[in-house]
Amino acid sequence: MGRINQILYNNHKIYVYCNSDTQQDISITRDGYVVQGAYSNTDFSNSKYNVKDYIVLKLNTEKIEKKKKYLTELGFDVTHSCNDTLITFLNNEEIDIKLGFNYFILIPKISKSIKGIKRELEFNLIDETFLNTKTYKLDVYSTPMTLDVEDIVYIMDIPEWIYNKAMSHIDTDRRPKYKQIESLTIGNLRSVLKNIELTALDIFNIEKQSSKYEKKILINFKSNSENKRDTFNHGYLGQQINTRYSYTVLYSYKSNFKTEYFTYKKLDFNGVQDLQEKNIKSYFLNKPDGIILNWTQEGEDFLKDLHDNFLTLSNNLNNFLENLDEEKLNLLISNNQRLLK
Repeated sequence: MGRINQILYNNHKIYVYCNSDTQQDISITRDGYVVQGAYSNTDFSNSKYNVKDYIVLKLNTEKIEKKKKYLTELGFDVTHSCNDTLITFLNNEEIDIKLGFNYFILIPKISKSIKGIKRELEFNLIDETFLNTKTYKLDVYSTPMTLDVEDIVYIMDIPEWIYNKAMSHIDTDRRPKYKQIESLTIGNLRSVLKNIELTALDIFNIEKQSSKYEKKILINFKSNSENKRDTFNHGYLGQQINTRYSYTVLYSYKSNFKTEYFTYKKLDFNGVQDLQEKNIKSYFLNKPDGIILNWTQEGEDFLKDLHDNFLTLSNNLNNFLENLDEEKLNLLISNNQRLLK
C-alpha cells in the first residue's frame, strides 16, 4: 500500500504518491487510471481519482529532466534541475522524502498538441477589456477521418485573455482544465467556449464589485480540554489542553446583495506572499470560519502582540518540556516565571 497526497498548485491538482521501492513503478492508462504493471493501483482506484491527461514524474530519475516543459507550464521555476525543484516543492508541502521509498508526482498536461486540418472561423467574444464584444477569427483544427477513426474531432486554443481570467475563478470546478477545448461538432465547440467566456466574465464582475471593499480582521480562537485514556485497559492519561489561535487581515465587499471576502495574501509553494502592491486578490468561496470585525490599527497591533506572546510561550514550552528529565523539571520548578517572559 502507498500514500497519496493531493495538492492544489497554481489552481491545478497535483498528486504525490509514495510507495515502497520494492514495488513496481506506476503508469497512467489512456482512460486516466493508475496501474502498476498489468494491475490497477488500488490506492488510486479506492480513492476514485481519475488522472486522464496527467503525466508521471518519478523522483531521482534521469527521465524526469525531459519533462521540464510540463513543470514550466504549471508555473514551476526550473532554473536548476527538475528533480531539485520537485524536492523543494515536497519539502515546502511538508512531505518527508525517506529512504526505501519511491516518490511519483502526477501533474496535469496543460497544453495538448494540436494537429489536423486548420481553418479560420469567426467567434463573437468579449474583448480583452471585458467591456465590449468583438468578432475574432480563430484557428480551429479538425482531425482527419480514417478507416479506424470515423469521428471528426474539432480542437482550438482558448483565447489567452479569457483563459487567464477563467483560471482565477473562485470555484475550481469552473476553471478550464486545459488551454485547448475539443468537441465532435463546431456548434458544441462554440458552446463550450461561451461557457468559459461566462466564467471569465463572472470573475471580471467580481473584481469590479470588490473594488469597493471594507478592511476587516478575522480572528480564530478555540480552546478546550478533554480527558485522555489508554485504549488497552482505559487507564487515565491525564487532561489534554488544546488551544488554537490565528488572525489575519481580509476585506469584505457586496456581490448580489451578499457579503463576500478576499485577501491580498496567498500561501503556496513559495510560502506566504503579500500581493497587495500587484493588486492580486485571493477570493474566498465561503465565509471564513471565525470572528470578523472592522479593522483598526490598534486592533491589529493588539492581535499581533497576542500572537507573538502565544508563539513565545509555545517555543519556551517546547524548549523546556522536550526530552524532559528530572534536572529540567527541577530547573522549571525553581524558575516557573521564565516560561511567560
